[in-house]
Amino acid sequence: MREAIDVRRGVNIRRHRAQMMYIYMYFDDPGVYYNKHGHEVPAALAAEAGFEVEKYAKERYKKQRMAEFKTKLEQELTAAEEAPTDTVLAERGGFKLVKLGEKHGKVFDTDGNPMNERPILLADAEALLEALAPTPVEVAVEVKPKTAPKQA
Repeated sequence: MREAIDVRRGVNIRRHRAQMMYIYMYFDDPGVYYNKHGHEVPAALAAEAGFEVEKYAKERYKKQRMAEFKTKLEQELTAAEEAPTDTVLAERGGFKLVKLGEKHGKVFDTDGNPMNERPILLADAEALLEALAPTPVEVAVEVKPKTAPKQA
């Protein structure tokens, strides 16, 4: 019979003397204990085998909370990058320059597709908007009123 525990993954092993069994805990998954077949074992048995159950429970809690925070942060950052909900600084030729945060921006086309993959500095975003839709140049034309011909 082959064991279900992957010792190459990094595992802490303790022997429960009264029960005559080994109890395993992966280093990357603290606070979860297994028998040699890969089935979970109660923390009470792990404590009897010599595991510091309270310490590993705290590590497990910390790891879970960090994973939740990381997921939430990634969702917020993705939402901020995808949705042009911030201030529209300029619109020309169907393109929009959207300010994201304090110093960054993105340029979007008429369909709302971003022209740059990630937010860039506002100066660079303004230059991109200018390249895509140049500012119309106003030409000042001076119109002189017609004067009546001089009569003799």
